[in-house]
Order: sequence, then C-alpha cells, then structure tokens
Amino acid sequence: MIVENKRSFEQNLVAGILIVIMGISGCEAEPYGKTDIVRNVSPNMDLTGDSAVWFEDIYLVLMGKNVEDFVTNQNMSNIINKTWKPNVIIPAPGTGSQPATAGSLLKAIDEVLGIGTNFGSSKLATGRFVDIATIEKVINMLWVPATGLVAVGDGNEKFYSQDGMKWTQADPSSGGKWNAVTFANGLWVAAGNGMIGYSADGKNWTDKEIGDAVWETVTFANGLWVVGGTAGHMAYSQDGKNWNMVPVVNPYNAWVAVTFGNKRWAAVNDGGQMAYSDNGKEWIIPVESWFLYAWHNWRTAMAFADNRWVAVGPGEMAYSTDGKKWNLIMENSGKWNAVTFANGRWVAVGCDGAMAHSFNGINWTRITAGSDDWNAVIFANGRWIAVGKNGSIARSIDGVEWIAKTEGSDDWNAATFANGRWVTVGSGGAMAYSTNGMVWTQFSVGSGNWNAVTFSPK
Repeated sequence: MIVENKRSFEQNLVAGILIVIMGISGCEAEPYGKTDIVRNVSPNMDLTGDSAVWFEDIYLVLMGKNVEDFVTNQNMSNIINKTWKPNVIIPAPGTGSQPATAGSLLKAIDEVLGIGTNFGSSKLATGRFVDIATIEKVINMLWVPATGLVAVGDGNEKFYSQDGMKWTQADPSSGGKWNAVTFANGLWVAAGNGMIGYSADGKNWTDKEIGDAVWETVTFANGLWVVGGTAGHMAYSQDGKNWNMVPVVNPYNAWVAVTFGNKRWAAVNDGGQMAYSDNGKEWIIPVESWFLYAWHNWRTAMAFADNRWVAVGPGEMAYSTDGKKWNLIMENSGKWNAVTFANGRWVAVGCDGAMAHSFNGINWTRITAGSDDWNAVIFANGRWIAVGKNGSIARSIDGVEWIAKTEGSDDWNAATFANGRWVTVGSGGAMAYSTNGMVWTQFSVGSGNWNAVTFSPK
C-alpha cells in the first residue's frame, strides 16, 4: 500500500479492500481476486480506529493530495461520486466535515446500492464492528474482476484488458477481420467478415458464420441486437447468439451505422442512403432517401440524442426528428467521418482537420484542429478526445476550443474511456492510453490494424 510501516498487515489488507471497493486504478498492481480479499483477516475486526489513515491513502491515490490531508465524509463522497456517477452520495447535514470511517464507507455503499439514505442506518455496518464477510459480499457486488475492455481488428484478432495497459488475446479468434464490437445486456458482440462473435466475459468467444456479408456495425437497443453490413445485409438477434437475416432493401451499399431512438431504428449506408424500422426486423427506405450524396465506400456516420438523429458524410450533414424525413444541412462543408452528442453539445469530426460543434444538431459552427483526418471523437470524464491519422490526438474541455498534438505516426481509428483511462487503438497494432488526455503512453499489441475498442461498464 502507499504508506508503509504505518499499519499492521491486517490494516494494509483492509486498506486494499477499501481501495478495491472504490474501483481505484491509480496504481498498476493487479486487482485483488475474489479469493484473496479475506485471507488472514479475522471476522468482526474493529476497523474504526485507524480509518482516517486508510482514507488518507485512498485520497492520496485518487486526488493526488498530501498524506497529511485529513479525509472527511465529504472527501469520501467525492471519491465515490467520481468512481460511480455524480451526486449519488451526499453527506447528511453537519456530517461532511467529520472524519471518514469504515462504517461511513459502508453506509455510503448502501446509498450506491439504493438500500440506505445519506449515511443513515446501514444494513452492512453494525456498531463499531464491520463483518469482513459482509465486505467481501459488497466487493463481489461492486467489483467484478472480469474484462473491462475489448479491442478487435484485422488478422483474426480480439484482445481483452482490465486496465487498457495489459492486453491478452481472446480464445478463440477467427473470422479474418473484425470491424466493430459492443457490450450490452451482459454480452460482448463483435462483427466481422462473414462472422459474428459473442462472449460473456470478453475472454472466451463463440464465433458464428452469419450470411456472406462483411458486417460493419453492431448495436443493441430496445431488447434487440442489430448488425449492418455489405450488399445491403442486416441481421437481428434477441440474445446476441442466434441471428436472423433481414430482407435486403438495397443490395449495392453497406450499412455502416445503425442507431435507435424515439421508438424507432435508423440506419445509413456508405452511399449516404437512409433507412428506418419500427422493430429492427423489417426496414423501409424512404422515397427521398439519398441525403448525404456519398459515393460508394465513402465513410458515413449517425448518432441519436436530444430527440433527433444526426448523420454525417462527405460534403454535408443531415438531421431528422422521426427517422423518416431528413433535412440536409452543412452542404459542401467537408468530408465528415464521425459525430456524437455529449454534455449538451454535438461534435463532428472529419478530413483535413475539420471539426464542427452544435447545441441543437441543426446549426453548426465549423472549426479546424490540425491538418490530418479525424476518425473518431468521444466525450468522457469531463473532456472531449478526438483521434485520427498520422498519430493525431486532440483534446477539448468544451468541444469548441481544441488542442491537437501528434502521438506516434500510426493512424488512430477508435477510442474509448474506462477505469480512469482514455484508450485509443490504431494501425499496425498501435495502442495508447492516458489518464488526463494530455500525456499518452504508446505501445503495440499484435501487428494488424485495430478497428474498434469498447468497454463494459460495471
């Protein structure tokens, strides 16, 4: 642990238990396994005496404070809120400045689990004693030592990682090339060349031949998995394992993005054509369906948020409030590769350093960051991150003002955020991670191109 010689072995172990409960990723040691957390710890050990010391270490790891800083209930609440979601823990009036104790930690966890209120009576803390077996139960509920990230790419490759730094190849991996991966409803699903794979843990996969399409995208929403691919092919599944082909509505283009919103599915293909469905199984192409005027194999993208769809492509954008009728905007504005909505703002990125931002998805402001092509943009942990060709990475607090830099020379194809780190993957096996979006550590995993990376939230 952090401050050696200040505690006994048992105190150090409990400090590790508390750190695991809070999901700290500040140190690079392997996480505790379920069978390790109670070894050599006696039941009903008194944890209140030196609790402030343990929380000092926790606070030091997460917030970078000096060990002399006294950790209060408010400090502890801030840590938990950072780990799970904002404002889930609020100290009761008058208790915020009081010292944090093991008992108040468990009461806070009660609040996270929805079985307590503001450090009120706890079902997990009993007086000044805390049952170690109960702590183990809490850890098993909140800390699952399973895969946190999965990356897929060329050369039969699917890799998994808990922290974004150490990666292991999944077993088995087949299909030649994997283009997309998503985690939802307790399952990982990957889309590839004629193959769809699924996994409960990200480590052990079952790959199936589904149709003869190159599957480009995979989405889960409204209790249904949907994939889109070349030659107009789509397929759907209720469990992510058994798939049904959708009747082809356009045999000439590949469906590259599928989204769901307002009780309706919408899709866009690499020719800039739209389609919609009310159930994800039968699809309709509107009479006026060529909205983005893309040529075959041009990159297009689509997202749904704030009660509207926004689609982008080479030269323009379009938006729709019902998935049927689309309105063309931003004509002749550049070649757009990705679009997303977060933190009250739409952001799109494209070729030659092109970026754009909008509050409503209709009125956009075009800007430039760098000169290379941007391939992806995400928002997480209070910061926007864009990645692109020739090692380009950019960061922004508001999606308006961007700082671009070069990290290596490989093309960065996708990015995600998990366990306190941004992770980006790219060409030639390149990967990189950062805890602040500014300083990146680059390394290689395999030699093929990585096409997608995503994470499984706790």
